[in-house]
Amino acid sequence: MTLLERLLIWNERTGKGRLEAHTGRRKWTPTQKDLDEVGRQAFLRQARELEEQGLLAVKWHDFRSEIEYIWYETRNLPLFYQMTGRPRPLLEIRNWQSRIAERLPGLKKDWIRVYDLHAEKMLKEGTVPAELKKHPDLLACLDALDSLEEPVYKRVFSTQVFKNSKYFEQELEKTVVSLVRQYCSEAVDAMEDFHILELIFLEEYAQQLYLKGDLELLLDGRRISLGAFPYGFVLNSQMLKRAEILPGQKLRRVVSIENKANFEAAAFEEGVLLLYSHGFFGPKEGAFLVRLRERLLLDGNEVQYLHSSDLDFGGVRIFQHIRRTIFPEVRPLRMDAGTYWKYRKKGYGIPVGEDALKKLKGIEEPLLKELIQCLLEEKMGIEQECFLVSEGN
Repeated sequence: MTLLERLLIWNERTGKGRLEAHTGRRKWTPTQKDLDEVGRQAFLRQARELEEQGLLAVKWHDFRSEIEYIWYETRNLPLFYQMTGRPRPLLEIRNWQSRIAERLPGLKKDWIRVYDLHAEKMLKEGTVPAELKKHPDLLACLDALDSLEEPVYKRVFSTQVFKNSKYFEQELEKTVVSLVRQYCSEAVDAMEDFHILELIFLEEYAQQLYLKGDLELLLDGRRISLGAFPYGFVLNSQMLKRAEILPGQKLRRVVSIENKANFEAAAFEEGVLLLYSHGFFGPKEGAFLVRLRERLLLDGNEVQYLHSSDLDFGGVRIFQHIRRTIFPEVRPLRMDAGTYWKYRKKGYGIPVGEDALKKLKGIEEPLLKELIQCLLEEKMGIEQECFLVSEGN
């Protein structure tokens, strides 16, 4: 470590310093740490040499054995970087600014554009975002994500972009998930990471929609009557994309259920379509269900949409997500205060974390207002599975 390196480190502690935006002379008061890092005698010797070269002005004490402060000209900063071999922050900042300015006009995905604008603002203030410093290939990854128009398995994506099937998962996934949570308006805080990835068209596994009930589909020219499968039917990714929802449906109720056990236990009923949401519906499932709703509207059916979830923070967020993105008419099923207290009095309950309670306070959901109040008062949630245990007894 040298005196000039310590001077540059001090200069870089502010954005303006990293941008080399200061003008004229600057005053630096070395600390004991600076002396220790360089070595006291080496520090003093280098100060004398640099002063003799006209690169520094030093305020000496005690016969040039103590330094009160050092003056330097900001125009000499490029020379100091050259002399020390230290990377010059200004050049790194300009490089990132150039890359972002070049790609911004062509971005398609809103969340990536919002992130780039945020990064651009930080760079203008003299700070390289931490994620860009840590992952120099992050922008290449975001470029590839911006071009995705259909879901792809994340390991296939990783192979296409990085020639390594596990690179995205091991190096970039956590960072990308964090960015999506911050900048994507469709991201919901209760979503698991794999749900977040599905929002940006990256799949860990094929999306599947479990259904049970009366639904008539046409798939590759073949008519499929799901009523013939009273114990349930599964539509995989390709089927969700290709299946045509036929006119003349006889549905009067569509019920989505968060948990698998409750879905399996629900009995087949004519005129009712049961859906297993496994938490949040994925993009392909959601697109299929939006088409279903449109078909039922065209048919003129008077359909009741219901959703049943755990009585907790996650259940509230799942209900909101369904209402906002799939079924605007959806109403809660067994997600009321009466149901909550019925099972609390029987001893059921799972503690709700402080973070979830804090977020619940900020949720405005008129259809679940009473349930939210119960959760805030009791700080305990109710899992759907207890309905089965109680009913079984």
